[in-house]
Amino acid sequence: MGWLSKAAGVLAAGYVAKRAHNAVSRPTVIMQDPDYELVNMKAKGTGRWEIRYRKKGRIGTDLATVSRNTTHTTHGGGIEIHWPD
Repeated sequence: MGWLSKAAGVLAAGYVAKRAHNAVSRPTVIMQDPDYELVNMKAKGTGRWEIRYRKKGRIGTDLATVSRNTTHTTHGGGIEIHWPD
């Protein structure tokens, strides 16, 4: 096993660790418009989250993808996002 294989293994382990950290570092989401509700949240990759929301009483959902730098978005009447430290 050469140094290139070892380096690739270390990089892959770092990526997996970062994904795991993102998955357990769930943000707190506040829907600012009472007409909208949070449906689901899913970690995507190493620093993004997908937020599914919908207008109350509707079946279909909308999707907002946010990064760790996002603290507010205007999707769904306004979504406030608080990230854990």
